[in-house]
Formats: sequence, structure tokens, C-alpha cells
Amino acid sequence: NHPGRAWGNFLDYRFRDPVIDRRVCLSEIRDKGYDYDYMLMLSEGWHASPAFNEDNHAPNWANATESTTYVAAPALTRDNVLEAMRNRRTYTSSDPTLKITFKVNGKWFGSRLRDPRKLHFDISLTTEKDRGLGLLEVVTEDNIVVASKDAGCLKSVSWQFDASPDFDYYYLRVTSEGKYSVTAPVWV
Repeated sequence: NHPGRAWGNFLDYRFRDPVIDRRVCLSEIRDKGYDYDYMLMLSEGWHASPAFNEDNHAPNWANATESTTYVAAPALTRDNVLEAMRNRRTYTSSDPTLKITFKVNGKWFGSRLRDPRKLHFDISLTTEKDRGLGLLEVVTEDNIVVASKDAGCLKSVSWQFDASPDFDYYYLRVTSEGKYSVTAPVWV
């Protein structure tokens, strides 16, 4: 739940263990304030996928914001949703209309690639919001941005590019005017 300096981050996520790592599928990444901890957790070797949790302790819990967790599953069934969570196929977004497809070498976010020689990124996004998509960034270790695209007010973008497999993971971050979305990585 909401890892960070205010509530604790398990001594900078140093207690990673392969057995526990397989069981910890999700981490609450609510907004830009959690960006550092998400990066730090992944850099320490955890394989956790972002999930939004409103956690506001108020009567309007569960509908105080538009933010949500998306799950990439073949169908909206309990088994498919749980399998997608176990496979780390989630993203969190403050835009409830944002739809993200993020694949590397044909594999969905949350996948683990085995010794690829090249990475082919295939990313598409849509939103219904008038303010558009904003800034798209592919992020890796130590918050390094390996590719970015300013989509501005566009409501739909298709973006493909190739990169060398120089890092252990890559995820997509989408930001603009108070909007924050982040996907699970593809691990290399």
C-alpha cells in the first residue's frame, strides 16, 4: 500500500527475495508523488505492477477521483482479471478514458523478454479528454527517459520505435496538466 517516505518503503525496497517477488504483483502508484518510489522499487529488482487505490478515508471513498487501475485481460471475468494482475498487466491513470497498448517485441507490458538483440516498441494511446494525451515517455532505470513524444492535445497516437536492450526494464509514463499514468514495465 502507498509505498513512500511518509508511510515507509521497506528500507528502500532492499528486502527483495525471489519467492516474495513472485507473490507481490501490485504496488499502489497513485500519482506523480509516487514516481520516485516506483522507480526505486523497480531498480531494486521488484517485479510489481502499478495499481491505483483511492484510500482517502472519507465518505466519498471509491468515487472521490476519476483515477483507476486498468487491467489488460482478454475478457472481463474474475479469472482473466486475476491472471492479468498476476502477470503484471496493469496500468494506473488519472484519466478514466485513457486506453494504452504498450508492447515490446510483440509482448504486452508485464512480460519478461529473454535476451533480445533489439527492442521494438509498439505503443498506442487514446483519450476522450479535450486536453489530449500530453507527454509520453518510455522510462527505465534511475528514471532515465530513453524516448519521449509530445502528443500535446492529440486524442490518439500510434508510436513505434526501436532501441537497444541496454536496461533491465522499460515502462510508459504519460503526463500533462495534473494528469499521471504509468504502466507496468516490460522486463529484459
